[in-house]
Amino acid sequence: MRVSQCMIVKNEEANIERALSWGKGFVWEQIVVDTGSTDQTVDIAKSMGACVYDLEWADDFAAARNFAMSLAKGDWIALLDADEYFAPQDVKTLETLLTQLHGTETEAIAAACINLNEKGKPGSIATQIRVFRNKPELRYRRRIHEQLLAEEGRRPMRVLDATKELSVFHTGYCGEAYQKKNVSKRNLRLLQKELEDHPGDSEILGYLGDEYHSAGQSGRAEQYYRQAIEAMPSVLDELDARSAATFTYLLQILGDRQAPDEEIDRIYSKGERLLPGEADFDYIMGRSFASRGEYEKGAAHLELALAKLERFGTNNRSMRLQAGIQDAYEVLALCYLNQGELQKGIHCSIAVLKYAPHSTTSLVVLLKCLKGDREEPATPADQTTAFLSKLYDMKSSADRQILATAAKTLGWPALERALEASFSGSL
Repeated sequence: MRVSQCMIVKNEEANIERALSWGKGFVWEQIVVDTGSTDQTVDIAKSMGACVYDLEWADDFAAARNFAMSLAKGDWIALLDADEYFAPQDVKTLETLLTQLHGTETEAIAAACINLNEKGKPGSIATQIRVFRNKPELRYRRRIHEQLLAEEGRRPMRVLDATKELSVFHTGYCGEAYQKKNVSKRNLRLLQKELEDHPGDSEILGYLGDEYHSAGQSGRAEQYYRQAIEAMPSVLDELDARSAATFTYLLQILGDRQAPDEEIDRIYSKGERLLPGEADFDYIMGRSFASRGEYEKGAAHLELALAKLERFGTNNRSMRLQAGIQDAYEVLALCYLNQGELQKGIHCSIAVLKYAPHSTTSLVVLLKCLKGDREEPATPADQTTAFLSKLYDMKSSADRQILATAAKTLGWPALERALEASFSGSL
């Protein structure tokens, strides 16, 4: 089993070392195609042992990727960008998967692609194919937002869903790197060229909407998203993540500008009909209703979103909810609290606090549910403190601080005193 790591680069001196490091000792060869770097990218790549080739940039990412692939001699190709990488433990997982696929007809592996924000936290989670067999019939199309196809789309690829086992981390959508892409207007230029070649292409229209949405031009984004929806076929592939994103972002824009409910419902209903397994529509709707104080509707949509995520999975679906799962539970708990469904609110809050104990939102909601809205707390302060000691380390100064602050914020003096006694007894 030989794996060729391929990438196309331009001015990636900040990323190239990491990009060529994750596969050391695993990949058989490293191929870097440079499209006109003016920094130290090429020198760093050569110093790390990569084979570097020059290619004149022709405003076509698919052509550049296909050129890099044509140079590969391995059995498999790992084609990640310079701002993408596998974690060390996932390299071992990838090696195991490729060994298991030996002798099968599987042509590609689908992995979760985690887009990190400027704080290194997941901003969204998508599904991408970054590892595939070195076969001449597998090639990319499109100048930008390119797609890997089998025999130019005449047949579906045979893909292994490894989204739960394998993750690619992507840093290119955050900070200075993304701002540079916006300033250059490169994406818009290439997308407009694609639209000229393929008028009315719903996917390209959706990507144009994304560009304006990320630039804060929600009006222009809305126009392109609406055009994209009008241009969509009457039947969509159930794993059409591009179309799902178009509906999701349009619903978010409509909610933000407080569009009439009838208008939002039309978009939501069409999305539901075309992509019934997509959980992001209900996640966006649930958050929107909750923000307007319509907690019953908010809870109903968020419950449906979580049920869809459980039933249909994450392969090419629900990328916003995947990244915002903690937020979904926090908002749902808030909905339950405001409806008086305190036991459900407790359940949701605990679900968050088990994995994110310093979530102030969930802690305050939990305490409000335990206290209740009567003058006499539903749960006595000493019992509440004993319960909290199962979730928090009373010897930890950070844990003590968050608990004391939450109790004070809530205006529950008896709990403050009970916590103080517990803190003293644990030291």
